[in-house]
Amino acid sequence: MTQSDPSLSAVTRAEILDFLLEPGTWRTGVLSLLLDAVEASLTGGPVVVLGVRDLPVGRLWSGAVSMLGAPSSADEFRWQHAVDPAQVGTDRHLITVPVSSLALWAGSGAVVIGEDDNCSLGEMSVDPHQTERGTSVTVTQASLLAEAVLVDSETAHAALDLQESIDKKFASVRVHRLWPLAMAVASSPEMHESMGSAAEVIRAHSPWALVEQTEMLNLAVGAVAGGLGRDAAVAWRDRLTAGPAPEPILHTPEPLIRLPEMVPAPQPAPNLVGVQPELRTIVMGEAVDLSPDSLRWGCSVSWTQPPSNFLDVDLVAFLLDENRKVNGDQDFVFYNTPVGGGGAVKLATLAPDTQRVDIDFGALAPRYHRVALGVVITGSGSFSQLNPLRMVLTDNEVPIVDSACVHGTTEQAMIVGEFYMRAGRWRVRSVWQGYDGGLAELATSYGVVVDGHG
Repeated sequence: MTQSDPSLSAVTRAEILDFLLEPGTWRTGVLSLLLDAVEASLTGGPVVVLGVRDLPVGRLWSGAVSMLGAPSSADEFRWQHAVDPAQVGTDRHLITVPVSSLALWAGSGAVVIGEDDNCSLGEMSVDPHQTERGTSVTVTQASLLAEAVLVDSETAHAALDLQESIDKKFASVRVHRLWPLAMAVASSPEMHESMGSAAEVIRAHSPWALVEQTEMLNLAVGAVAGGLGRDAAVAWRDRLTAGPAPEPILHTPEPLIRLPEMVPAPQPAPNLVGVQPELRTIVMGEAVDLSPDSLRWGCSVSWTQPPSNFLDVDLVAFLLDENRKVNGDQDFVFYNTPVGGGGAVKLATLAPDTQRVDIDFGALAPRYHRVALGVVITGSGSFSQLNPLRMVLTDNEVPIVDSACVHGTTEQAMIVGEFYMRAGRWRVRSVWQGYDGGLAELATSYGVVVDGHG
């Protein structure tokens, strides 16, 4: 039986995720190899042959590859289910075959994988993947972005919904198949470990139409800064906003299917705030390490009050566990309870348009993994009336880092930034994520029980 590009409409996203994340299986590992092999095929490499139990399972694997690309570019990926090579059409990227037929593909030049193979997964810029049959497949951003998303079903659904939404925003242009997912990863602070992969895709493949969407552009610049450094982000932003021109070719890619070349990964220079006494400006999404020599930090947030109709604005803080949730009302620090964490976190008003939080990380209990800072409006008004806002981080009253927001619109609450622990060191990230539902929506998202909101 030959199934030439069968419709995937009968396979739902939920079915695909249940299949990939089934306990006791290693399908996400095989998927990493499959995605990178297909990525190579899409750019002129050999066809990929995947041995599967039957056609329905073949549909699930093909659906997984399609699901992790932009919906608008689904027509770029061509799949077929076949039994032997004579049945295969031209220009296919993935062919699923019965496992019993895999031997027929030996010597065909295809990348041959069995869905139950013991594959060796590689590392970006270091080692390629190795199939059970000895073929090397270079690791690409396709598998790294998928790894960030496929943590669990809830995370995957949220990221894929966002991918679809971003893809629709740019329906008038042709976007690269990985770009919407990269932007979705960049939009998710919990995926900060994958910011470098997202940044590479965003820098290489952002459409020129991105400059027309200010908030999305700010997000993209922040992602590139967070993943590749501020200088790279500024240079890329300047190229993008300079006007129509051919997309910058950053490098000539090597073949994605090749024998392994052991290239050591470049070691980024340490990014310690403490060794740079001058004020450093970070953009939305960018993060920097805090000096391990300092445990007490101050962070002031200011805004621009409208000339009339003075708004009631307050700084709030959420002390979060490893699940990004509070463990009770005592972990919500706000104007009625300006001290939290056993005295480790304190709020203060410096001026009508400036408030501050002081954090003693040395006194903060180990159960706290993250401190999120927000600004909320009580009563009428929106952040469109408060632009620009500014966050300034100080070490012993010396300004070290600042970040600004000029894109406030209809929001009534906004997460300004967050402190979080990574690899045993505290970091600060500029976030500037808004909530139209005000304090109630913001607090509820962190697990605070608000009357009338759950």
